[in-house]
This record gives sequence, structure tokens and C-alpha cells, in this order.
Amino acid sequence: MAKYRFTNQFTALFFGVATFLLPLEGRADQITFLAGADPQYEFYDRDVKNNRTDPTMRAMAKVLEKCTDCTKVMTIAGDLSHDGDGHGQYASSYAAVLSRGVKILDGLGNHDIGMYETGTTSFNSLAALKQVPPMPLNAPDAAVDVIRKGQGWELYDSLVSQVDSGEPAGDSTAEVGSPQWKCPTFADRPDKAAAMYCMVAVARYYTFALKVPGSDRTAAYVVQLHNAMKSKTAVAYLQRVRDKLYQQQKQETPIVIVGHSFEGSMGTQFNTLLRQLNVAAVLYGHYHCNMVDPDRSSEQGHCDYRDLSDELVNSRVSTKNKHNVDIPDINTNAIFHNVFWVVRLDTDRRVVMVKRLNRHHIGDASALKSGTMDSLLGQMASAAFVYPKASAGFVSLPY
Repeated sequence: MAKYRFTNQFTALFFGVATFLLPLEGRADQITFLAGADPQYEFYDRDVKNNRTDPTMRAMAKVLEKCTDCTKVMTIAGDLSHDGDGHGQYASSYAAVLSRGVKILDGLGNHDIGMYETGTTSFNSLAALKQVPPMPLNAPDAAVDVIRKGQGWELYDSLVSQVDSGEPAGDSTAEVGSPQWKCPTFADRPDKAAAMYCMVAVARYYTFALKVPGSDRTAAYVVQLHNAMKSKTAVAYLQRVRDKLYQQQKQETPIVIVGHSFEGSMGTQFNTLLRQLNVAAVLYGHYHCNMVDPDRSSEQGHCDYRDLSDELVNSRVSTKNKHNVDIPDINTNAIFHNVFWVVRLDTDRRVVMVKRLNRHHIGDASALKSGTMDSLLGQMASAAFVYPKASAGFVSLPY
């Protein structure tokens, strides 16, 4: 397990690790973005959940719009909707975020059944991946290049592929799409096969370069592995990214992996690739918190503001990266519970700093005064800070 520390103006003990002040502003080697998972429109108690999800996604966009030292990117680690329902609601939120000049780097989860319309996710077409918000799809490159650079991102790689659920039909060596490889069905919903994306090559795995604010220098890469990160197609794509980075002598650039779950049959190969890359963090969703609490049965176990435990950080990955450092992992769900994360990479000191927020207590994000992320956090009520609790500090994780 990676050690982590609480960083604010006080010296204290946090989870048994000494804590102390780390300077968080004014460094050219830092990038900051937002992360979440499981919007899951039309999930259980849909009216309540939908009325949390859309305001949370819009608030994330408003925070990034106001942030002067952020890369204008938010990652979403799958389960955009629920079992074929909620595509339209997600499309509306997606468009609202783009209208703020924020790039969404989203992916599929196990509940993303059926095809999303082109232009309503980032992964359904090359045009969507290249789209520079708030400009429309297929806007001329010359017209949007300055805007894209100002937002601090660039498409580095993508691959049209099936998105495999990670559950082969008995033969993990079978070629994807062969008769021996079958898309799964959900045992409790036999009438619904897994996402169409498992059956036909229509989605894209992708990698984005994140730029240091105010420059064109790549500070890190974000790799989207969709539903099951240890599935055959996800591992094949991660290997493609590894090969490209080594061929271009960029293997020391940190990467952030985004995916829904750690399911799949290719765990050995997945861990081997992690050991060959400078993995700074793995951001995921899917896994539930506090499933045994009877008072929370109506919440269906997803993680909300009450979950403050170690299970949110460093509980799923036991593999070291190429520098022989434990890889940080962060459970970023659930957007439908008003929860999202601030993620900051310091590439000189090789630490990733994270902070978990409750949108409900931020209030109207439009009222925030533009400034650095630290300045924006300083304008929020302490009730908005749920991890570390009631503090504008960050949890720091070496990579």
C-alpha cells in the first residue's frame, strides 16, 4: 500500500502518518483536473439520483471554468446511465459541461447498455474525441487549436475497438469476437446482454496528453480503459500505449489510468504493464461503500459523503510502477451522490494529491470568484470537504 499524508497548515497525525505543510501553489510542474464516476442516470430512486447527478456534473464544469490553474478536463470512470435507460439525461449533462469549455473524458461501465448517440459521449467517434468545447463537432482545426491549447489537453492516441466485459466464456485465450468469446449476460437480467460495445467495434479506447497550464508541455497522460480494466481489449490497448510511449521515449511521463472496475481475466498481464509504466494513479468507480449499513439500503451501496474510510484510497491496486513505488488508486464514485474529486499531480516531486468534495455544500458554483484551485477551495464551506474532512487540504500519495 502506498503511504499518504494529509497536507494543510497544521502539523497532525492522519491515519498514522505524520502530516505537514506542502506548498501547493505556484509550481509550473503541477496539473489539476476533476474526476468522478457513476453518474448512472435512471438508477434506483431515479428522481432523487437524477436531481443530484446533473447539478453535480454542471458544478464540476463551473469549478473548472473558474479555475485559472486547472487543465479544463474532467474524467468519468463509467456507468454513465443504467441498463439502457438515461442516455438522454446523460447527453444533456454532457452538452452542458462542454458549453463551459470543459472536456469530458468519459468511459463505459457495466451498466452502460445500448448505443450512445454520436456526440453525446467522448468515445463514440474520432470527431467527438477531437471536439474542442464549446465548439461543435468537426470544427476546423485552425479555428479551435488556440482554444484547445488554452484548455490544456491534446488527443494522443485512440483505437476503435470492442469494449470487452472481461468475462470470457471459458477460454481466456480466444480471440475477441471469435465463437469462443461471448459477451456476458447479467445473471439477474437474462433478457439484457452486456453492452453492445462488447459485440461490435464502435467505441474508442483513448489517451489524452494533459498540458502544464500556460504551456504546450505534456505533464501527464490520461488513459481510458472503460469497463473492465483487466479485460482482453483493455489490456491490449494499454500495451499499445506502452509501446508508443517507449518508441517515442516518453515512458517517464506519468500516466493516470481511468476505468470502471478491476474485473477481467488478464490480471497478470495488466499488472505486468503497470510495472513497466510510470503510473501516477488509477481512478475507478463501480465498487460500493458501506453495503452492510441497514440505514443506507435505499442508497444501493454507492459511495456518498458519509464514506471517509481508507477504502476510498489505496484499496485495490497492490502493484508497483516502473519506479518500484506503490501505485495510488482512488475510488471516485458516485457523482449521483454529489461526490467528485480534485486531482493534482506534481510531476517534480512525484506525488498525486487528491481531495473529495460534496457538491451539495459548495452551493452555486457560478458564484465562485475566478482564481487558482486553492483559491476556489478557500471560498467553499468546510462542509464541502469530505476527504480530508472539513479541511481545504489534500491527501498526498507518492508515485
